[in-house]
Amino acid sequence: MGSSVMTLNKLEGNLDPPSHTDLKKSQVLPGECKSAQFFYLDKFILAACANSVFLYKYHVDMAKDDLKRYENKSKYKLVIQQTVESAHHITSLSAVNTFYSHLVLVTCSDRSIQVLDMNRSTQSIISQDCHSKPAHHITQNEVTILILFYIFIYT
Repeated sequence: MGSSVMTLNKLEGNLDPPSHTDLKKSQVLPGECKSAQFFYLDKFILAACANSVFLYKYHVDMAKDDLKRYENKSKYKLVIQQTVESAHHITSLSAVNTFYSHLVLVTCSDRSIQVLDMNRSTQSIISQDCHSKPAHHITQNEVTILILFYIFIYT
């Protein structure tokens, strides 16, 4: 079976946590986060803020040390920021996380639904005026891993 590789065109930031003086300058998101979820089999975090979709790579430090338990050594890194120019803000986003997929569904304040290709950092499909009002939520049907496990046992 071939390996699934997601290639990224842009790399921004670094994995070093910001210093205390740069903490106010380096906000994670520029405003209110409307929607966030894990992406690409939990390798990334997607977040929608204003009219942009942010793709973050993260590392959660799971070290157990009683002497340094208050130190936060977890890291994050902005990989891609993709902006939707036609809308004022993104109302929700949805992406499949149970298998490798680089497509993200986005609903916008201009009543459109867009399919974003995070691999190429482009808008693949734009469907204008999909509803009479802006959609406040979008979701996709996902198959759970347990169902695939039970099918494998009985075959």
